[in-house]
Parts: sequence; C-alpha cells; structure tokens
Amino acid sequence: MTRVPESSPECTDLENPDAAIAAPAPPSWCGFERGWIISRYADIVSVLRTRAVRSADPGIELSRFALRAGRRHDDLQAVLAGTQLFQDGDRHRRTRMMVRRFVAELRARWTPDRMRETMALALSDVPLGSVVDIVPALADRLSGTIIADALGLEFEHVRRLRHDGHAVMALWRPAPPARDYARLDTLCRHMHDGLAAHAAPGGSLSCLHTGDDADTVSDLAFWLATSGGDSVTGTFAAALDIVARDQAMQERLRRAPGLISGFVREVLRLAGPLRRLTRRIATAPIRLGETTVRPGEGMILHIERAHRDPGAFVAPDCLDPTRTAPPLLAFGGGAHACQGSELGVLQAEMMIEAVLAHVSVHGTETRGRLLPQRDLRQFASLPLRLLPLDHRNRSGPA
Repeated sequence: MTRVPESSPECTDLENPDAAIAAPAPPSWCGFERGWIISRYADIVSVLRTRAVRSADPGIELSRFALRAGRRHDDLQAVLAGTQLFQDGDRHRRTRMMVRRFVAELRARWTPDRMRETMALALSDVPLGSVVDIVPALADRLSGTIIADALGLEFEHVRRLRHDGHAVMALWRPAPPARDYARLDTLCRHMHDGLAAHAAPGGSLSCLHTGDDADTVSDLAFWLATSGGDSVTGTFAAALDIVARDQAMQERLRRAPGLISGFVREVLRLAGPLRRLTRRIATAPIRLGETTVRPGEGMILHIERAHRDPGAFVAPDCLDPTRTAPPLLAFGGGAHACQGSELGVLQAEMMIEAVLAHVSVHGTETRGRLLPQRDLRQFASLPLRLLPLDHRNRSGPA
C-alpha cells in the first residue's frame, strides 16, 4: 500500500467543545503524526488485545537527542521513566502492583458517603446565582482532595503537580522542539525538589515505595497526581456541561438517580477526558482490515472517534443513559489499562449525584473552552450558574 503523508485529520479547533469530530475510518498513514491513525472501534480493540505492541516511550527520543546534542536532561528523563504509561517489563509489573495497592487503600478510605459529604461541602462555598468557573470551584475539588489525602500533600501542591503534568504530556507527540526539553527538565527539577522531603524514608510518599530510590517515588507520585485527577475532573466537568445545556436530561437524572451510572458511562463515551490513547508501536505485523501495520510503525488510537462508530454503537451520537453497549475504550486496555477506573467512575457519579441533589445547573452566554491538547479533552474553563432547586417553583426566568 502506498502511504501518502497527510495532515492530521483531527479537529484543529482543539479548544472548542462543540467542534465536529471526524467519523471513524479505515487506518490511514499520517505523515504529521509519523504513524497510523486508528479510529474504528474494532481496530482499536484488536490493537489493545494483541501482544504484538508496546507503548511508545518518549524517553527514547529524548536519549537520542541527548546523544546528538551532548546535553543531559536527567530530571525530565526520570519523570518519563516514572510514568507508568511508558513502562514495560519488570518495572511496569512492579509499579502496577504498587498502584493496585494504592487504589485499594483509597477505596477503603473514601467511601461513597465521604465523597458525597466532601462534594456537598465544596458546593456550600459556591455562590448561588452567580456565574462561576466550575473547573476550579468544583471539578478539581473532590479528585484533588482525594489525591492530596492519599499522598499526604496539600491540595494546592497537587494542583500545581497536575498543571506541570500537562506540560510534560506535550512530549507524547513525536519529535518535540529541542527547546522544550530544557524548559521541561527545569520544571521536573523543581518538582523533584518540591517532593524531596515527602519522598524521603518515612515521608508521606513512603506508601509508593517500590524498592527503588526516592526520585522514582517522586516520579510515580507526579504521574498519579496528574492522571488520577485529570480523568475525574474532565468527566465531571463534561457531565455538568451536558446537563446545563440539556435541562430535560438534568431533571430525568434528578428524578431517577439510578440512571446516573449509565449517564456517566455515556459522558465517558461522548465527551470523555481522553481524545486518544498513548501511541503504540507494533512489534510484529498487525492486520487491521485491509491494512497491515509493520513492525516498528506507530499507531495513534483515536478513541473519541471510535466511540461514535455506528458499527459498535446504535445511534452513536445520542446520549442514552440506559444504553447497554460494548466496553468503552476510555480506560485503555491490556497491560496499560487504567487501574483506578472504578474508583474514578465512582467519584464522578458521587459528584454528579451531590450536585443534582442540592442545586440546578445552567449554562451562560459564555461557552466553556477546552485545554488546547490533542490527547486530552478537558475543560480549561467552564462558566456555569448554579441555582437553588426551589427556583423552579418561582415565576419569571431563572
């Protein structure tokens, strides 16, 4: 098959939450991405199930650059090595065991009732009737509080770690500009310095001990703070955006809270926090329909498009909280599947339940904007108006 370099088929208006999403299509080679664009549901499932792939490690590209340029970026290299999504082999198996234990401890400490109470407390600080940016006011609160509690850090420290984590995630694209390496290495050095005392023996991050040195513990904490918070924050903000623009759905969920679980699943499908999964590299030929991906070639898995595949989902553009459909791709698959998915979904469900039980949610004239990221679909800002539930019984507009 002749492969013609092409521009990225993704939406270019990454900040617009209403931008059209390309339909799923057969695999196509993208010169801009230096890999195959995989967007059909069945094709992505095949890639996630096969053993003939590995996760792409941006640390390899960084090492090559260091050799060519004669420069070292030790702190950035350590952070990339500590990011579980980029790990394979024994190191990955060891950190998976640690994360499994970490998540189990979180589930035991953070019961649904405790989550509801924490969310209700956050709601009490939001001025009703005023336009509020929901992202810092509510969306960050529960997930950030839980991660901070688990890691023994201050809430604002976790928020800074997540902000810095977004900058590091920019390295997921192939061949970033060389100037970014120095800037990110400095950022990672500051992160290591800020967590040094916590990562020392007896510090709050001792719960992440894997038999490696303290820097490794810091790197794993950095990754947990970023990935653990982003998924919940992104899902919750997207859910509030949807119910604010669909008052009928909001009332339906309020009358029938049992539908919230199915609603969250649909939010993850249609407006989940990930647009694409991390790049995979074929280690053996992989056949996807009429296309063969050769060893060494990269694959970019567009789950945002696959979740709208009519071959997998009936009426894929409709949000149906009663839908029973194939498994979602929002949490990846195989050895690199998200280990905290159940806890994350539970957090989102409890947050939505608490909001709908206390207030009604309304949009404003100013539309929310997403982070300008190709891999993430998360609101940078989302102005909404929260009103007391009894406002609906009053005359006049809300």
